[in-house]
Amino acid sequence: MIHIDNPYTDPYFNLAAEEYLFHTSNENIFMLWQNDPVVVIGKHQDAAKEINKPLAKEKNIRLVRRLTGGGAVYQDQGNFNLTLIGNRHTVANDKLLKAIRNFLHSLQISAWIDERKNICINRFKISGSAQGVYKDRWLYHATLLFSSDLAILQSILQPDNPFATISQLICVESVKSPVTNIRDYLPDYISIYQFKQRLMEYMISFFPFSQSYIFTPKDLAAIYYLKENKYATNLWNYRISSFPYPVASI
Repeated sequence: MIHIDNPYTDPYFNLAAEEYLFHTSNENIFMLWQNDPVVVIGKHQDAAKEINKPLAKEKNIRLVRRLTGGGAVYQDQGNFNLTLIGNRHTVANDKLLKAIRNFLHSLQISAWIDERKNICINRFKISGSAQGVYKDRWLYHATLLFSSDLAILQSILQPDNPFATISQLICVESVKSPVTNIRDYLPDYISIYQFKQRLMEYMISFFPFSQSYIFTPKDLAAIYYLKENKYATNLWNYRISSFPYPVASI
């Protein structure tokens, strides 16, 4: 297994990198990454129903569609994304979620996994997850709220026009849950940098035989191509060639 400490924070790049690894690599992969402010919607969602467009424009918050299902999430650099790619055995039995939960237990945080595959502290959600299948490859990814701006999170996911629609064929709507930040439950202060270091070290120990990997020039060229031709396009994100309410600039 290889592990990637992804330094890029462009959400279009990162979603493209995830798909590139998923579709082209034969390795078992763990990747840890963060995004600049963005709303990430599920593959089968209607963008118009999931975002507050005026607020997104004001705050320069982008929108991107991922290749897995599920609901919309707000992400900033106070949130971590964790991706596990491999064969079915690699990702089976909620291994990634159990690794995250066990890591939080190691920090003396009583986290638990609910029936929707969310990780919670008390009744508050700190992590959501989704998965996808491509040929014989499986992808499981999850979020992890450490110190996100929860006021923006709550506001940006309240659509300014809940009756707006782009496509009648895209109808999966998000299930809202109360959320919280991990930082507020830590018995001792640690910085987000320290948290990231400990998280990566724990994942490397949980998934053994892990070797560090850095994107090569060939990888980067393919990822940037996928970004420009898919993840940064209105056709993918809004399922139309243009969008009447631009949400931040590409």
